[in-house]
Amino acid sequence: MFSLIQSDNSRKNILLQSMHEGRQIAVKNALINNEDKINQLVKDYSGWDDLIENISNKDWLTKNVFTINTVFDLDYLWGFDAAGNIIFSNCHPKVKMVNIDFQFSKALFDQTPYVHYFVKTPHGDIVEISGAIIVPSLDIATRQSKPFGYLFLAKKLDSGYFTRLGSLTDSKVMLRKPKSENTIVIDRVLRDSKMSPVATLYFVKESALIKDWKKLEVIYFITTLGVVMSFSLLSFLFIHLWVSRPLEKVSLSLSTNDSSNLDEMKDRRDEFGQISNMIIKYFKMNEELNAEIECRKSIESKLQAYTIELKELSATKDKFLSLIAHDVANPLNNLVGFSELLAANSAKYDPEKIKKFTLVINHDAVTSAELLKNLLMWARAQSGKIIFLPEKFNVQQSIEEVVELFGSSALFRNINVVYQCDPDMFLTADRNMFCAIIRNLASNALKFTPSGGMININAYQDADYITIEVIDTGVGMTDVQLKSLFKTGNNSSTHGLRGEQGTGLGLVLCKEFTERHGGTFDVKSEVGKGSRFCVTLPKA
Repeated sequence: MFSLIQSDNSRKNILLQSMHEGRQIAVKNALINNEDKINQLVKDYSGWDDLIENISNKDWLTKNVFTINTVFDLDYLWGFDAAGNIIFSNCHPKVKMVNIDFQFSKALFDQTPYVHYFVKTPHGDIVEISGAIIVPSLDIATRQSKPFGYLFLAKKLDSGYFTRLGSLTDSKVMLRKPKSENTIVIDRVLRDSKMSPVATLYFVKESALIKDWKKLEVIYFITTLGVVMSFSLLSFLFIHLWVSRPLEKVSLSLSTNDSSNLDEMKDRRDEFGQISNMIIKYFKMNEELNAEIECRKSIESKLQAYTIELKELSATKDKFLSLIAHDVANPLNNLVGFSELLAANSAKYDPEKIKKFTLVINHDAVTSAELLKNLLMWARAQSGKIIFLPEKFNVQQSIEEVVELFGSSALFRNINVVYQCDPDMFLTADRNMFCAIIRNLASNALKFTPSGGMININAYQDADYITIEVIDTGVGMTDVQLKSLFKTGNNSSTHGLRGEQGTGLGLVLCKEFTERHGGTFDVKSEVGKGSRFCVTLPKA
């Protein structure tokens, strides 16, 4: 019987030894992976020739070499010339520079073109350092040529460093030896350039096997104590059939998080039956808890989406009310004012002045009509009440209608509007939406094109698509204006060159209607040179 216990203990030791060896391999591979990551630059850097050519060019170093800190997630960077004099150094902007006793010596590279070691700062921090000689790119593989300089990279062993190593090894990484008895601990000594110990890394992994085996040893002892006094053979069979196998199933279930192999044990009336039922109940509760957590996460995600949508709807409502109260009222007030003046003084005014007032009234009437059209179309689009009715129509005729609509406004502003389109070009689309797109783009171009400018409306096609371009020689837009071009809730509308009011909805409608047709809407602009709006729609 005691030989059975010894046999199981031997098996335990073999399992523990196997687990320990497995942990050692994992730690070794993780350290190699981590070292390869920081050594990637010093071994495989593709810009060695540029570095050699600009090794004394501070501006070039600042623009190119120092960006390595961020790209490779480094904390420190040093460069030395062939004589061993430092030529540049830098630290990551997010890392507070600490005083590292970094003593450079060309003797480090007597036996190897690469070095890798650790140093300890006066503050107690541990820093990993990798270095390489700087040689032409043709000599990267062997590095046998005369060094042009030396490059050193460093990474501080902080919480992120330990977390990364921990994820690679499925363990907790620390610099102090743990006190827990139920763990497998692998240690690795970190050495400096002279191979003197600097610190020790501990990779700690809790082992359920150690915990469970202690309970197993107690059960073995109690069972063996009673059985040895009666029947040796029966005790052997009893332990093997009623203890070892159930314990193996329990251990397997706990290690694999699978309770299916405990189903045949749950009806037993002994401790293993109780343990099996407890484990099955635990797994079931854990599944229910995970399901509830996922459900709550889903609900929270939906609530966040609803909150964002509600804010956008509220902003849209406020925008709509402010537009009605301000942007629509002003042109109408102008209409009333000029028409009253014209009605009261038509007999006194000369024909030139009457014509001038008439053009102003026409301009404000067109502006008001466009504002109301855009407001109504935008409101209907937001409520989903615009019906999409595609039909086949002539593109040139639609463009001509828009050009004629703005003819007086363009004449009043001394702006030349030119269009170019194949008279036999046909498109299958919602004609009202198409005309709204062209109308809003032309109106927008008129607002921001100075007197004497030009607006070109071009239409061309290929096998599957028709593209409409509206190009103006206006004031253009900045990058900030381009980014806020299609936002309705931030009052992004801009007054025209002559003080024209705008709702900021015209371009939003253009983009929405274009996407409704499955097309694309593109804007390019340059301050002082003008803008180009491009709408591409499928032919059918």
